Amino acid sequence: MGILVGVGQDRVYERNVVTTKFKVIELESDGIRIEYALVGSYLDELDAYLQSGYNQNVAVLAQFLKVKMFNGKNQLQNAMNCTKLLFNPEIPESVSFKLKHSHNFDSPTQPLTHKKDTSHLSLEEEFLSLFQRMTIEELKDCQNDMVCVVFGTVKHILGEGDWWYGACVCNKGVVIESKRFFCSKCKKYVWTIVPRYRIKVRVVDDTDSATFVIFDHDGISLTNKSCLNLLHEMDQDPQSDTVPKEIGDLVEKQFLFKIEAKNDVNSNFEKSFRVKKLCGDLDIIKKFKYVAVEKVDAGLDNDIEGGVTNDLNNKFAEEATDDKYQVPNSVHVPVPVEYDSDDCTLLKGDS
Repeated sequence: MGILVGVGQDRVYERNVVTTKFKVIELESDGIRIEYALVGSYLDELDAYLQSGYNQNVAVLAQFLKVKMFNGKNQLQNAMNCTKLLFNPEIPESVSFKLKHSHNFDSPTQPLTHKKDTSHLSLEEEFLSLFQRMTIEELKDCQNDMVCVVFGTVKHILGEGDWWYGACVCNKGVVIESKRFFCSKCKKYVWTIVPRYRIKVRVVDDTDSATFVIFDHDGISLTNKSCLNLLHEMDQDPQSDTVPKEIGDLVEKQFLFKIEAKNDVNSNFEKSFRVKKLCGDLDIIKKFKYVAVEKVDAGLDNDIEGGVTNDLNNKFAEEATDDKYQVPNSVHVPVPVEYDSDDCTLLKGDS
C-alpha cells in the first residue's frame, strides 16, 4: 500500500516487434518512493479513477505484483489477470494508512505530480547515462534481468539464410506445417504473413565475444529498407543462404548495443542476447570509450590488454576466411520468390 504521488504519461514499450501501452505511477510510504508500471486493463482502471476527480491523497492497495529491473532500478509491475488493484478502498486499513502518513505531506490533500516523459530520450541519455555499462564478459556472467549498454565490433553474420522470418499480423513468428502457416499465439492457421528482420551477428570486444540478435526496427534503421522491400529487390529465393549486401556491410563496424540481459538457467547452450537498440554515432561512441578508459586502473598493463584484443581479432579473422562468411559485392538470385497461388503470400520455405 502507498500514497499516489506521481503519474506519468502514456508510453509504449516494444519487444519482439510487439508494442505494449503502459503508464508509470509513483507510490510513497514511510518516505520511500517506488515506481509502478501499469499495463493492460489496469491502465484503464487508473485512467477511469483519475477522471473521477478524486486524485489527491489517494491510497493505492495492490496485491500480487511482479518486481522487475527497469532502467537500472527496481520497479513494480502488475501481472495480467492476477494483480488486484484498489484506489482509496473503503476499509479500515486504508483509512489508518492515510492518517499515519498525512504528516509526511505539506497538506492533508497531497497533489499529484506529473512525471517527466522519458519515452523520447536523446541518444546520449540512452547510451551514456541511464543504463549500466558492461563488457561482453560481464554480460555473459550477469545473473540478473536488466538492460545494459555494450560496445563491440560486428565480426560476422550468423545463419546467413536466416536473417528474416515470417510474422503473423499479431507480430508472432509463424511455423510452416504442410505448406500452411501456423501462429502459436493466435492458435490457428493464418493466410497473411509479413517478413521481418532477425539478424544474428557475432560481436567481439576486448574481453570476449557473443551472439547479438537485431530485430525489425533496428534492421530497418541499418538498411534504410523494410525487410519486404529488401527481399523484393533481391528477388530472394526462400531457400537461398545469400546475405544481402546491406546486411553484409555491418561486418567490421562498431556499435553501442543496448542489450536485454536475461537470467537464463539453461546452461547447456551459449546465451544469445536481444538488441533493444543500437547506436553507430561516432561522437557518442568516442564519449563511451573515453569514460570506459577513465575507469581503467592507471597501472593496467596495456601490452596485456592489447594482447587479448589481438588474440580475439586473430581468432575471428581466421573464422571469417571460411567461404560461408563471405558476402558478395553484388547480390543476384535468379530464382524468383515463391508465392501462395491464392493470396500471393510470401513463403519462407518448407524446411
